[in-house]
Amino acid sequence: KDIDYVPDYCFANCCELAEVVLHDKVECISYYAFDGCTSLKTIVLPESLRRIESGAFTNSGLEGSLDIPASVENIEWEAFWNCQNLAEVHMLSETPCYVSDNAFGMNTVIYVPEGCYQAYKNEWRGSFNWAEKSVGICGNFTDWEWDVLMTDNGEGWYVAQVDVEAYSEFKFRLDGM
Repeated sequence: KDIDYVPDYCFANCCELAEVVLHDKVECISYYAFDGCTSLKTIVLPESLRRIESGAFTNSGLEGSLDIPASVENIEWEAFWNCQNLAEVHMLSETPCYVSDNAFGMNTVIYVPEGCYQAYKNEWRGSFNWAEKSVGICGNFTDWEWDVLMTDNGEGWYVAQVDVEAYSEFKFRLDGM
């Protein structure tokens, strides 16, 4: 319990590792610490965590949703890249942390606290799928001219992309269909 970081490549390619609970003194998950841990389904990140380095969870089996504590200040390049089943990441801080391009896979929706949509939009760069919890607003930072809203037409969830200037919209399924 005296260790305050998970070392580089510490558990890389540990294919039998299924769950991780980090103690409350861990401040950093280092480079590629859990890369290739294909059986890793869940991890509990402590409130003490400040940095998630490049590739920390790349190619891991994380699934469902993950809470990023408000204490996190940096999420580096490809930290959660190619986590195919990581559907949601919930940012718990009202103040956006630094997030590098490609920190998350394109299948992951990033949720931010209610009322923080504009702060996150102004701070983050790169391509992210994200949503504000209370109203279901999503955005993709690839094109700053667009706002995106999640909607359910009774046949499943769709993303409606709306050009605020022209009020035109089109829809596509979240599963890419």
